[in-house]
Amino acid sequence: MSSGHPHHGNAPHAHAPALDPRGVMLLWLLWLLLVSGLSLAAWKPLLYLALLLQLAGLALAVDLRALWKQSLWVVPMSLCALPQGWLFWGGALARALLCVQAGLLVAWSLTPPVLLQALGRLGMPARLLAVLRFAIRYLELLSHESERCNRARELRQGAASPSLKLRWKALGQVVASLFLRTLERAERVSQAMRTRGYCGQLPSRSTGRNWRVSDTVAMLHGLAWLGLALCWS
Repeated sequence: MSSGHPHHGNAPHAHAPALDPRGVMLLWLLWLLLVSGLSLAAWKPLLYLALLLQLAGLALAVDLRALWKQSLWVVPMSLCALPQGWLFWGGALARALLCVQAGLLVAWSLTPPVLLQALGRLGMPARLLAVLRFAIRYLELLSHESERCNRARELRQGAASPSLKLRWKALGQVVASLFLRTLERAERVSQAMRTRGYCGQLPSRSTGRNWRVSDTVAMLHGLAWLGLALCWS
């Protein structure tokens, strides 16, 4: 699982929170519900939540510039809300940024095994948990395959600058090649797992720590900070 660690690559390192991972996931889910449930005119609680999120990033020793840089991909996706008006678009963009940045903080502060273990202890189905574990495990491998395909395409093109049509055609070929390679590798991995007695659930050596009194205190503290946003709405 180490190859799929979110701290690798361009993701900045974050200090692990003192709260139990299950509490972190519950606070994140409550955050999503709170952000999505605020009205369009509730700019004061949105600003408060944005400030609270930045303070949480500082507490976790996260590079805030990287946090904003890796969350700006939601900006072009939010443009589909422009026909509803500038107010609606601004509210949708603010909520999307808050949700994505909160998810990034969770992903950077918890390692993939701890994150998946917390989801399993919260009741996530074992099969879905196994799918997520494999997705994280082979995400970096898929990234390397994509780099190899792009490098091969650039070598074939040489120094010539292709037209936009040829670029889209090359992109389609790369995506098709990645899909076929991924499908072939998945079949080989599935066959190897069946020969080793895989029965739908991956073994886990760690059971996770027990819930402590300090976790309850930290959870109540987090709920209090989130509850203040309701007072502003």
